[in-house]
Amino acid sequence: MQRRTLIAVLVLCGVWASAADAQKFEITPFAGFRFGGEAVDETGISYDLEATGSIGLGLEFAMSESARVQLLWSHQSTSVDRFSFDDDGRVDLDIDYFHVGTAYVFDPSSRTRPFLGMSIGATRVVSPSESSEATYFSFAIGGGVKIFFNDHIGLRFDGRLFGTYGGSGAFAVGCGPSGCLVGFGGDFLWQGEGTVGLLIGF
Repeated sequence: MQRRTLIAVLVLCGVWASAADAQKFEITPFAGFRFGGEAVDETGISYDLEATGSIGLGLEFAMSESARVQLLWSHQSTSVDRFSFDDDGRVDLDIDYFHVGTAYVFDPSSRTRPFLGMSIGATRVVSPSESSEATYFSFAIGGGVKIFFNDHIGLRFDGRLFGTYGGSGAFAVGCGPSGCLVGFGGDFLWQGEGTVGLLIGF
């Protein structure tokens, strides 16, 4: 009887361990550099968004040995330096991406694990100086590599391309009583980003 009980306990422990393994997830705070994007002022003159640093947080949940579900937040504080006679022309912007997506990990049992991914979500653009904000649909594609030092700690290197859809030049930020200072020309705002993060697995 005791032997059967021991066997049953061992089987249950094995099932629990397998389930726990299937629920493993990773958290990655990261920092990097974001570039790209173009804005136009009310006269139609185009200006590039300033390339600046970015920070964010990624969560990744294992659906199978190679398939992952990802949650991503990435923040950039940037600006547009437009030509103006009546002010200094600078418009500060905060651009945040909030995305959910999937990823495929190659060679998931190795210490070095390349991956590819894609995501969709929202882009939030805020002009703090003008108390103005707008939110748009966006998507991203990217890839990178995870390098594990042990079973729980490693580094994650990512490269991403973000596309934000505004619809026929509908982007408008930095809006005040006298109108909008800048908008994003064209249907899409394109930005690239490279990041490195501390990967913590559970």
